[in-house]
Amino acid sequence: MAAIWRKLHKILGLTLGALLLIMCFSGGVLVFKNNLISLNLNADTVAPSYNMDNISQGLRDIISKHDLDDIYYIKSPTQGRRYWLLVTKDEHMHMYDGSTGAPIADKFYTLAAMHWLTHFHAELLLPNSGTTILTILGVLTLVLMLAGFFSWWPGRKGFKLQHLWATPSRRGPALRQHRALAIICIPLLLLSVVTGGGMTVQSAIRFLFQPAPPAQLASVEPPIAHHLHTFDISRLDSMLQKAQQALPNSEITLIGLPSSERNQMRMRFRATDEWHVNGKTNVTIDTETGEMKIKGIKDASAGRKILNTFYPLHSSYGLPSLYKAFIALTGILSVWLAIIGYIAWFKKRKQTA
Repeated sequence: MAAIWRKLHKILGLTLGALLLIMCFSGGVLVFKNNLISLNLNADTVAPSYNMDNISQGLRDIISKHDLDDIYYIKSPTQGRRYWLLVTKDEHMHMYDGSTGAPIADKFYTLAAMHWLTHFHAELLLPNSGTTILTILGVLTLVLMLAGFFSWWPGRKGFKLQHLWATPSRRGPALRQHRALAIICIPLLLLSVVTGGGMTVQSAIRFLFQPAPPAQLASVEPPIAHHLHTFDISRLDSMLQKAQQALPNSEITLIGLPSSERNQMRMRFRATDEWHVNGKTNVTIDTETGEMKIKGIKDASAGRKILNTFYPLHSSYGLPSLYKAFIALTGILSVWLAIIGYIAWFKKRKQTA
């Protein structure tokens, strides 16, 4: 039976290895995404203290530089972030100083690079089918890991830590190092694959099973003019204060402004008892009626609460530095794991040629 598992592991490893290597490398880099983006900040830039009056003033300053209809969302300078991040609907990104509101140039191009790398790692630059491909990759990676574990299990008594430092110039040492490294890394590797797959599978299900829009016949009737909404910026402060008063122990993290096509202001808050750094408490205010709706994480189902832990666990975003170091190290070691696996296979192929 071990021979069957070994054969399956080899086939999947050779088939998926290159893509897995790239995904592990990109994921390892993204662990330091915020650190790399912060290279654009001056050394004396500090995170402003949280105050809704300051948030409101800063928000008015930066949106005055843009058309409301062009703004997709805004990240506020909270949770230790020292800058505002404004993203437009055409995916242009703008940074502003969290205290002064002054524009920050992406002089090292890290903001653009991390934006591109995030899209690659999360969806292979394919907004719909990319998540489906990654979901399949995640399932096959789990099979790859299980096949490797079951093929190693009969010879587990031969496991030695010194195999980690073997020189993989020949097949024997490379194979022993590959096995030893895999066993050491398997807990965090499993966590990364499960949490990453858990996030992509949601998008994949929506893409695969959403019903196609019904075909519409051409109409000879004149089109009905849509009602365009207008939003008075002077009302921004009262709406922010209203949301903050309803959630006094929370900090605003994300803002979606009203537009001519949407009469809602959408905000996301992080409550003091939430460990997800972006928060999962959503607030919606109707700009015409003033009605406010709050949907907190406590209202979510047990399954949704579990899914909400996947992003922090997968990315280490907002978690302690020690955990972030473990995730980054796992990414680095996974790259080496794939390389020495290829070396062991190549040496064996060369010997039998």
